[in-house]
Formats: sequence, C-alpha cells, structure tokens
Amino acid sequence: MRIMRIVLGPLRTNCYILSRDDEALIIDPGWHEDIDLVFKEIERNSLNPRYIVATHGHFDHVLGVGSLKRRFSPVFMAHEKDLNMILRAHEIAHRLLGVNAPQVPTPDYFVREGQKIFIKDLVIKVLEVPGHSPGSIALYIDPVENNIDKPVLFSGDTLFRESIGRTDIPEALPHEMIRSLKKLVNLPRQTIVYPGHGPETTIGHEIRYNMYLKELLGEELDEL
Repeated sequence: MRIMRIVLGPLRTNCYILSRDDEALIIDPGWHEDIDLVFKEIERNSLNPRYIVATHGHFDHVLGVGSLKRRFSPVFMAHEKDLNMILRAHEIAHRLLGVNAPQVPTPDYFVREGQKIFIKDLVIKVLEVPGHSPGSIALYIDPVENNIDKPVLFSGDTLFRESIGRTDIPEALPHEMIRSLKKLVNLPRQTIVYPGHGPETTIGHEIRYNMYLKELLGEELDEL
C-alpha cells in the first residue's frame, strides 16, 4: 500500500492517491486548475485509477473529478446525502471565490456505512460521519484485514490535527458531528489520520491534545 498526498487549490485541500500495485483510488481531487499535479503522479507511477471517492460534497473536494473521469474513466463514489452539494459545487465556488469551474459529474455510485471498496487485495471500509456535511464519510483501512502495521483513516473534513470540521456553515449538522467524532475517537489510538486539510495525525494524539474534542466530548474522551 502506498499513500501520496497532493495539496490542491487556494483552500489547500489534501488530495490522496491510495494505491496497491498498479491500481489506485483517488480521494478528494478538489481543484480543477491544479489537476495536472494529480495526472503527473498517476502517470509517473504507472497507476490505473479505478475509483474517485469524495469524502464530502464541498467544492474544494470535488472540482477536479470531471477532469479525472475524462482522462482515466474511474468510477466516482460519494454519499447520496451530498448529491445536491456536488452538483452545485461549481456555482458555490464561483459565488465564494469568483472562479469559473466546470460542473462536477453525478456520482456513478453512492456509498454507505460499512461498504467495502477493493483496490487489488486492499480493503477500504466506508464510515458515515455526518456533521461537517450531511453526507460526510471517512475511509478506514484495518491492519489485520490488510496485513499492514497500523490502521489508516482518511477523515475528510471531520477530524484534523488538533481541530475538527466546521459546523457553522450551510447544511452542517452540529449534533451529528458529535456522534461522528465519538465514532472516530473509538478507533485504535495508533490509527494514522490523513485529513482533508493540514498534516497527518493519529487518533491517540487527538484524544490527548485536541481541545475541540475535549470541549465537545468531555468526560467521554477522558475515559478512552
């Protein structure tokens, strides 16, 4: 298993290329104007992108999807509850940042809790984590199931290093965010977290140092 991070666009979105052998899954190709950076990594490593997965439908996580689909024809996956957000991503980007972006294609497939995505023999499990958006998801790779040293989590904009995703924005669900964060902090402490923005972290680090988690979860966090 190999993980490559490419930072895209003015909001510094982390796009990840997750690969096993020559097959790849692209997570959050968020910016159309920088998508050549993703192309170069795919071609430099002779990869076949089988899937694109959006951790949620905000424009800075999906605007590069169309370019990738035209170039490599991967299957685009997202959660159905963010469909309207995905289809309006270009409009929202124009309104907020003044950029002209193409409309994002409709997902080919809607993911759900517990679903497994396969890249060769690599098993990636979908976790529903609504809060930052109604259809936010995370992707979890179990070490036992995949014969790797430590668990891996792609957390989207739900959990960051010493921070969490905003819930003071349109369509966010603050009460759902609390439940989603509880789900994530109950993963093994050694889980390596690759967030939608910023540097990687671990669940253990966040339990110890994330003040936002401490404020929201209180005594429940202390008991972990």
